[in-house]
Amino acid sequence: MMNAKESNIFSRISSFSVILIVLVLVVIGAGIMPLLNVQYTPSGEQQGVSVNYSWNNASARVIEAEVTSKIEGLLMSIQGVAHVNSVTYQGGGRVDVLFKKHVNVDAIRFEIASQMRHLYPKLPEGVSYPALSAASSGEQVNPILTYTLNAGIPTQQIQRYAEEHIVKQLALIKGVSKVELSGATPYYMEISFDPDKLTSYGIELYEFISAIQTGVTRQNVVGNVTELDHDSVSQQITVLLGNGSEQVDFETIPVKNVNGRIILLRDVATVVYKEQPPAFYFRINGLNTINLTVTPDKYVNTIKLADQVKERMHELEKTFPQSFSATLAHDSSEYVKNELHKIVLRTVLSVLILLLFVYIVSRKLRYLFIITVTLAANIFIACIFYYLLNLEIHLYSLAGITVSLGIIIDTSIIMVDHYGYYRNRKAFLAILAAVLTTIGSLAVVFFLPEHQKANLVEFSAVIIVNLAISIFIALIFVPALMDKFPLRQKVKKLSRRKARWLLVFNRFYGRYILFGKRYKWVYILLIILGFGLPVHMMPTQIEVKEGEEPTKGVELYNNTIGTKWYQDNMKSVVEKIFGGSLRLFMTRTSGSEYYRNPVRPTLTIAAAMPEGCTVQQLNEIMKMMENTLSQFDEIEMFQTRIYGYNSGHIEVTFKKEFEHGGFPSHLKQIVIGKAANYGGATWNVYGINDANFNNATYSEYKEQRILLNGYNYDQLYRYAQEVVKNLEKNKRVEEPAIYGRVEWNNELSRNEFYVDLHADEMALQQVDIYRLYNKLQQQLYQQQITTYFDGEAAVPVTLVSSKRDRFDVWHMNHEYQMIGDKAIRFSELGEVAKRRTGNDIYKRDQQYSLYVAYNFLGAGELAARVIWEEVDRLNEEVLPVGFKASVERNYMSWGSGRDRSYLLILLVIAIIYFFCAILFESLREPLIILSLIPISFIGAFLIFAWTGFPFDQGGFAGFVLLCGTVVNAGIYIINQYNITCKEERGPSLRNYIKSYNHKIIPIMLTILSSVLGLIPFLLEGPSEVFWFAFAVCTMGGTVCSIVALIFFLPLFVPMGIKSRKRKKVLPKNEMPEQIGISENA
Repeated sequence: MMNAKESNIFSRISSFSVILIVLVLVVIGAGIMPLLNVQYTPSGEQQGVSVNYSWNNASARVIEAEVTSKIEGLLMSIQGVAHVNSVTYQGGGRVDVLFKKHVNVDAIRFEIASQMRHLYPKLPEGVSYPALSAASSGEQVNPILTYTLNAGIPTQQIQRYAEEHIVKQLALIKGVSKVELSGATPYYMEISFDPDKLTSYGIELYEFISAIQTGVTRQNVVGNVTELDHDSVSQQITVLLGNGSEQVDFETIPVKNVNGRIILLRDVATVVYKEQPPAFYFRINGLNTINLTVTPDKYVNTIKLADQVKERMHELEKTFPQSFSATLAHDSSEYVKNELHKIVLRTVLSVLILLLFVYIVSRKLRYLFIITVTLAANIFIACIFYYLLNLEIHLYSLAGITVSLGIIIDTSIIMVDHYGYYRNRKAFLAILAAVLTTIGSLAVVFFLPEHQKANLVEFSAVIIVNLAISIFIALIFVPALMDKFPLRQKVKKLSRRKARWLLVFNRFYGRYILFGKRYKWVYILLIILGFGLPVHMMPTQIEVKEGEEPTKGVELYNNTIGTKWYQDNMKSVVEKIFGGSLRLFMTRTSGSEYYRNPVRPTLTIAAAMPEGCTVQQLNEIMKMMENTLSQFDEIEMFQTRIYGYNSGHIEVTFKKEFEHGGFPSHLKQIVIGKAANYGGATWNVYGINDANFNNATYSEYKEQRILLNGYNYDQLYRYAQEVVKNLEKNKRVEEPAIYGRVEWNNELSRNEFYVDLHADEMALQQVDIYRLYNKLQQQLYQQQITTYFDGEAAVPVTLVSSKRDRFDVWHMNHEYQMIGDKAIRFSELGEVAKRRTGNDIYKRDQQYSLYVAYNFLGAGELAARVIWEEVDRLNEEVLPVGFKASVERNYMSWGSGRDRSYLLILLVIAIIYFFCAILFESLREPLIILSLIPISFIGAFLIFAWTGFPFDQGGFAGFVLLCGTVVNAGIYIINQYNITCKEERGPSLRNYIKSYNHKIIPIMLTILSSVLGLIPFLLEGPSEVFWFAFAVCTMGGTVCSIVALIFFLPLFVPMGIKSRKRKKVLPKNEMPEQIGISENA
């Protein structure tokens, strides 16, 4: 043992002072720990708002010109807005505003709301107030609690009571973002008029509407005003003169004086006060109830907030009227508690395994005590920085904490071993290099695209925080502890038998190194073939544009690899030989769901009705499915949401004891069987497993898509029509068409009936087009015309034709209608037919976009050539300045959307090289260390390829972390070798073996501890999101790195050995302790 004490700035700080400072920081961290923001999944920042508006019966073109364009122009001028996208459809539209980074979201929302108030009076009459949607904090957070409200009174009265006595109280709780009510059925006044009676009395429709509005205004209703709540969401408030107690007798409203007789409303219409047909449905467990949902702010502890809300709700229940009750229907915080408890339990188990392993190897309680204290200090001090940096504690950050524990223990082991033997801090350089390379590899996550880095940012951030603190712990705290609690280090001579075996190993290992250096190229070839070359990604042929001469390289490629003989006979053989583990990995994981979300096992049942059906009809069919689900007690809850005739969903969650058993799959088969028997709707059943069901017989989804962009919609549409005509000439192109957007399960087109009037026939019949339109309007009229105050709330008044439901296309063609003094059928004046309506209009930053989509019958490479030729033709020959054509990619694979993610791994390697080059002051040694990375990747590739385990973001995080951790072992050995060479006679095989023998045992301890620490995260199996793929990738790569460390690393280390000269590995009389073998090693 070397007892020489070092003399530097750190040795001048007393050990007691260091321990006291660390103790204070630990106490502060322990106090801050309960204040940390605990979630299950990250709260994603929305960083934007949506402006929604409607205009009944208006076409998409009219709304886009009169409303959307005006709103877009206004929003683009607001400072802090990055992008403005919009979609305009028949009857309404939406403008999505995306903010720039690091802006005051609340300030921008306030300015947008102010601008909308100024713009609204300038919009056409009939346009709804542009409403902003999103939480005031600009974040997108899921509700944590859902209550069901019950009482023996109408639902509207339940809602009014809840708004006054419950919602306001819960909204006062700090951390609550919003409290929402849903499920109440509003009432309205329906006036059903007889068109024939209006005609017989000579009353025009506009006269009838005006009379009703005049009769209602006698109630002294001044009108409606729009008020914005704290979320900038608009609501209509009725303004009255007087006390508002006057009642209106609708039936006695005078309509018109006809020949001295006052025609009253009851003479031509009936008045009914009734429930509005729901525009959407929301039910829990099949029950029509009033539901109250509580949504939290982003930066709050959701578990603590849920407890506060439940406690406040319990107090409010004591004040409820008789028969009024609130039942907790859904509590997501309980699931979060259980999942976090499970994760924490596995983390604790991982730590216990690591510490037990340390004790078994060292067999010293004091050694274990030092490791445990340094680990605890690191965690508690890190809590201070979690709080200061606003880091959430959730699934991914807990994964980062767990991973960092193993690395922290590794650094402590290295420093304890070195300081206990040498009594200096020279190992700190190696520790610093190892930690910085890991931090550098994780820093690359911050360069990922926004949607990819969302879950990995805090995973990387907590590791970086922990490792940065571990540098301080290793440099200052570990030596201070060892000064106060010194370990007894002994250099104990081995028994002759052990010494003999060790000498045999050293001589054998030395000869192996000499042999390997002589045939180094063989090992390099083995690494290349084992890792693999991307030969499977090579194209069949390199295409050459018409009119261009192919280069010699292109000709050589096409005449060799591009030949049919090579593709048929040699391609598969070459790929198997040269593709290596990379080919196996890419082909076996190409279908993996990369963006798996950590959610409960959920069965989703989606249903849709054909065009022309109603939301009420879909509701009746979905009730049949609900009746099936209600028979099973194993189901915890099923939520039904129906938003339209073609959009209905039931989400089924299971009781905890049945979640991971066989019942969910069994229920799925039952549901599929029922769906196949329930006619009239198309069903899509998915979740739980891959055996999904979809009985849709036809889909307009098109695989090949050309995207056209431009600033003039009419001109852009004409170019799209030209593309369709040109593509139709190719017999392999199937059904090209123009779309606004192409997505799965998206309604790509709608149909409408239109009347194509014949002007000559109308002139011959002397029919006025205004009278014709008025007659048609009378038959089909249905619209809200005013608002009536019933003493408690504003009630809409809707006017509807009594013949609306029976006046169909057949009646239009065959039934005579009185138009003026003539009885005429519509078929005599024109044609009534059905046609496809115009597309929804999409814009990005005020630039229009259209898709020309089609299917292609043929090979993928031929399809690619056709679509690219068409795009090139458009851009070079057809489209003017301001217009552009491009290929819309519709798939996600290693060769497309993930390219950037995996190319960033090269940046990780560059960062590691940069750090190592600075710390070792060498350009060659970092390359030697980096050789460990591809070999470790081989292990990770093979374990996924052979097992078929799912590869998700956890696997990608494993690859990133492998880059930083597997090089650590090489850094420790190279650093020790450099130290030994300075103290001895320069580079030599003897010095390398001496350094290897001194560091291999603590290195193996760190590697094995890393592997053992990940075992608890394999217990849930492949269904576990992130954790399982991360653990499998890290363990496979780490184990394979042992092979690289022992057999490949020494072949590239300079040892001053001439290629043709052999030297003795060790003098025969040299004992193991003389080359660094000690009890401590």
